[in-house]
Amino acid sequence: MIIAAVDKFSKPLKQATAMIGKLGSMAKGVGKVIGGLGLAVTAAAAAFVALGKKAFDALDDIGKTAGRTGIATDKIQALRLAAVESGGTIEGLNKSIEKFAKNVGDVVVKGTGEASYALDRMGITLRNNNGVLKSNDDLLTEIVGGIGKVGSEAERASLLMSFFGREGIKLNQVFGQGQETFDKWISTAQEMGFVVSGKSIAAIESFNDRFAELQFLVSGLINQSFAALAPVLDALIINFKDFAVEAQKSKGGLEKLGQEIATKFLDSVISLIRFVGEAGETLINFAIKS
Repeated sequence: MIIAAVDKFSKPLKQATAMIGKLGSMAKGVGKVIGGLGLAVTAAAAAFVALGKKAFDALDDIGKTAGRTGIATDKIQALRLAAVESGGTIEGLNKSIEKFAKNVGDVVVKGTGEASYALDRMGITLRNNNGVLKSNDDLLTEIVGGIGKVGSEAERASLLMSFFGREGIKLNQVFGQGQETFDKWISTAQEMGFVVSGKSIAAIESFNDRFAELQFLVSGLINQSFAALAPVLDALIINFKDFAVEAQKSKGGLEKLGQEIATKFLDSVISLIRFVGEAGETLINFAIKS
């Protein structure tokens, strides 16, 4: 049966193969141009998407860090420049200002903590003259100014440790050189023009949050769809199993059924090849004449 099926389709299969070869030769020149252009466009698009995602993730991280620490987004961006040019890292900077927010928070809530003595040493209070709690952003500027006035390197290192932790000591050139140097880092970043406004960063944060929600929504929709399909698929499998058992009992069994399926499949494939070949040949001839 299988040999007969192969013999039956041998001639039309050869004709379809020949047509594909002819079509391939005609399309070779056109394919090179279109293929090269397609690859260039695809590569450019992929690079653009990757660059955009990297920028969005970086700005989103700045916004999230600002939210956790109370430090303004423009100041965080400037401090990132300062950290890198001082031999530190962005990760180290994030850890140091998060430690700063925690230590100041401990003093506010508990009245004690690592930063308590350091604040007393520099004569800095957490509240203004009206009794209103100062923002972490304002306190950071004031504390950096206070550390810069300390003459002893050892005491300066101790103060950096009290406010910013181990990473703070590594960023001595950022937090330990006084307010003038601190403000210079900020003005340099602004002059360079890479500081993105807080409003724009907030918009990117919102987009990233909505996009994350969309991913969960799509994932949930897919899961729910397949969960709903499970009983149907289960019934299909059972029905197919029953069908296969009955087919095996009939004359020829599953072997005969398989041969019939293979014959029909080959017929469909050859017909498809012929159609694609003839349609492709017509299109390429039209393109060449144009």
